[in-house]
Amino acid sequence: MMYSEKEMPSEIKGDILDAYLAKGWFRMRDSIFTVSHLVDYENVSLHQVSWLRFHLEQIVEKKSHKKIRRKNSEFQLRYADNFQATKMHNSLFERYVANIDFQTYPSITEALCGDGEINIFQTNSIEVFDGDKLIAVGIYDVGNIAAQSIMHFYDPEYSLYSLGKYLVLLTVDHLIKNDFIFYYPGYVVAGRPKFDYKLFIGEDIAYYFDPEKSDWLLFDQQRMIDQEFTEEEVVNFVLMQLERG
Repeated sequence: MMYSEKEMPSEIKGDILDAYLAKGWFRMRDSIFTVSHLVDYENVSLHQVSWLRFHLEQIVEKKSHKKIRRKNSEFQLRYADNFQATKMHNSLFERYVANIDFQTYPSITEALCGDGEINIFQTNSIEVFDGDKLIAVGIYDVGNIAAQSIMHFYDPEYSLYSLGKYLVLLTVDHLIKNDFIFYYPGYVVAGRPKFDYKLFIGEDIAYYFDPEKSDWLLFDQQRMIDQEFTEEEVVNFVLMQLERG
């Protein structure tokens, strides 16, 4: 089953965000979307997408989690609601983008507001400091009972500290403390291991959205095995995406 959907409500907060996330949708700039496959235009191929969800009360601290926490224990944290990008955030993001080997948004503002200036989501942040130096930022949207991680970026000089995963752990901590129920880290993609880090929270308690059953099922590594698609199937899927904006 291949599908691609996108909507642009005037506001996506509270129960509205909870409802979208519960049916396997996710933010994209100033809209919300869902998709079943990722398109590799260069190789004319499709790769199955699995949208992930974690029930926060099921998350158990692992040895790998404790190791990451110890590594970053000397850093200071700051939590903020209603995130607004400053020069300090933008400077860090630019340094981060200059040192990664994959495509991302050209700016924080575009990631959160698209071509406009208004963020239609309730967006919060976690900042990590080494003394007075900002070294990492995690940005996430919240509803009433659920949250989705949007962006993680960090100072390349601290690449050995696993700051991306540390921000995930901090986000989970903060959500549990504030009585949230679900955490949505995004998706993993068959044949694309770069996205697999999202499973480090606990692959055994990860769920993926099954659109045919309209339900969340326990994640299975079989979903990470690539399928073969004809060029015609790839083209038809791209055309479907274009038709739906």
